[in-house]
Amino acid sequence: MPLSRRKFLLGAGALTLAAVPLSACAGNDSPDGGDEAARPVADTGVTVVPDDPSGTATSRSLFATAGTVVLVAASATDEQMTVGCDLARDHGVPVLVDSPESSGDISEELDRLGVTEIVVVGDTDTPAVPRDADGLSVHPLGSGNSWPGEAAAGVNGDDRDRSGVALAVPGSSPASAATAAAGGFTLVQVTAADPRSTDESIDASVAELRGAGNVVALGGAFGSTDVLRRRIELAGTVEGRLPGGGQVMFPGRKIIALYGHANEPLLGVMGEQPPQDAVARAQRLAGEYEPTSDVPVIPSFEIIVTVAAEEPGPSGNYSNYSDPADVRPWIDAIVGAGGYAIIDIQPGRETLLQQVQHYADLLKNPGVGLALDPEWRLGPDDQPMVEVGHVDAAEINEVAEWLEGLVVAERLPQKLLMIHQFQLQMIRNREDMVTGTDNVAVAVHCDGHGPQGVKMETWNVVRQGLDPAIALGWKNFIDEDEPMLDPAQTAAVEPTPDIVSYQ
Repeated sequence: MPLSRRKFLLGAGALTLAAVPLSACAGNDSPDGGDEAARPVADTGVTVVPDDPSGTATSRSLFATAGTVVLVAASATDEQMTVGCDLARDHGVPVLVDSPESSGDISEELDRLGVTEIVVVGDTDTPAVPRDADGLSVHPLGSGNSWPGEAAAGVNGDDRDRSGVALAVPGSSPASAATAAAGGFTLVQVTAADPRSTDESIDASVAELRGAGNVVALGGAFGSTDVLRRRIELAGTVEGRLPGGGQVMFPGRKIIALYGHANEPLLGVMGEQPPQDAVARAQRLAGEYEPTSDVPVIPSFEIIVTVAAEEPGPSGNYSNYSDPADVRPWIDAIVGAGGYAIIDIQPGRETLLQQVQHYADLLKNPGVGLALDPEWRLGPDDQPMVEVGHVDAAEINEVAEWLEGLVVAERLPQKLLMIHQFQLQMIRNREDMVTGTDNVAVAVHCDGHGPQGVKMETWNVVRQGLDPAIALGWKNFIDEDEPMLDPAQTAAVEPTPDIVSYQ
């Protein structure tokens, strides 16, 4: 029978959580003062719990029964929410968040769980919880916020040792995370909604999938259950990790790159010094961004490997190739120092894929990504430095598909595919451009220069209509910007760039 409805209030007292030993709720199926202890679902398998502000979907997925729950008012302060979640975790019981919108779901979940004791945190005036329902006791949290003596204990010690991994992103519901931990799951925080996000999440989820197989992802951002399982399985096949950890590019790291050419100092700051000195310079620059970043900051080189030329050359394609042997020492230097390398294509009259394939061996390195520069993609009658080139999205997609195949064949972590743009016309039919795959992370790099007002206008225009799955890059021109932003100012650009390069 559905529970009747009435309002309950938080008891007066300071919001300081009293320490509660886990032994107080472990080892007994029928603790003193309450009914049978909470019992988690035996096996969840691989599951994505949708966005769950009330906590009811998580409770339904992870708990078979629970004699006690913690109920937090939707109007609770952050401190009260923390108190409620800590109590639920410490005592091994679900935590639910009351609101007018969730009252029906909460009433159904209380019935399903067989709840007899409710600990209330905050002022709840919604009708989910009755004081006078048959067989139900309600305990407004009192002074000291200690566990009410009458409330039943939760998950016993054996169930607390269950096998299971719960993945949570910063946007996951606090109630979901607390309920998962209360049910005996090992909670792993990830920066991206992907089990490949960090070394810890890879190791934990792959090991769990190969064992008991209980992996729960908290929030709809993780996609479907099939997507979650596919990515865990993929994580187990990939050899190597990205600098900064994990197997996916963004979010989870910030790339700070020196741009240039291996043999021509006039083409950018990277080539103004030998490779090891350039590594030290990139590391110093990356260090200036660390105080502004909550993710690892990765020093990088963006290395021009084909250079647009004013003359057609022997091939007639207005583009000159670098010898991969000349590029490799620069890649080895930055990757060996824990950084990332990006090889940059200026294709002239050749297709992007024609030029990219020439550097396939360099791209087999897990620490090497790819940049495409449509400014230098010329039509049959165009010349560099006269017209600003352009490329159709279909040509970019062709490169992405080839890169996808390379990553899969070589068992590599996700590969960066970055496209430069400072005019909308540079990427034609951009709405059809690939936004990223499990194996290829796509970024659009805004590389206009000049007065900061003009640069910001270009930044805003280029971002219009851009899929949020696509990462963002910003370029600082040392000589051409008026003035060039310092690291703190660059990090304050909105939205925050994932990649910053210096030319």
